[in-house]
Amino acid sequence: MPFAFRPLLYNGLLELDLDFKLQPGLAEKWSGSPDGKDWLFTLRDGVKFHDGTPLDAAVVKKNFDRLQAGPQKGWLSDVEEVLAPDRLTVRFRMKAPNYIFDSHVTPPFLSVVGLSAFDEKGRVEKAVGTGPFMV
Repeated sequence: MPFAFRPLLYNGLLELDLDFKLQPGLAEKWSGSPDGKDWLFTLRDGVKFHDGTPLDAAVVKKNFDRLQAGPQKGWLSDVEEVLAPDRLTVRFRMKAPNYIFDSHVTPPFLSVVGLSAFDEKGRVEKAVGTGPFMV
């Protein structure tokens, strides 16, 4: 899929506005710990993927676990562990302090994909996102 289409089909946890300022995406709130080693993202409630399945922390965790094992892993090299402590909270534990991790989750290639989009090998076969358009 052409890179330019991804923001039309998918959303990320956070997004950048035209002034490159962080804005809520699938996460309505986020915060980093004072030591820079923990980041919490609170997901918007009621978000559904194009296939009708709900967005929750378990889906986000599976997406980021997959991304850490794929070609995008360089963007997530500081992440030690992704946790889903409850339905709407995603926690990223860092290997070392990272005070700007919130800006690291904005690229469109780190957008969250619905689980029905994946084949048995974990490859995306269909466009199942939360963006304003669907195919």
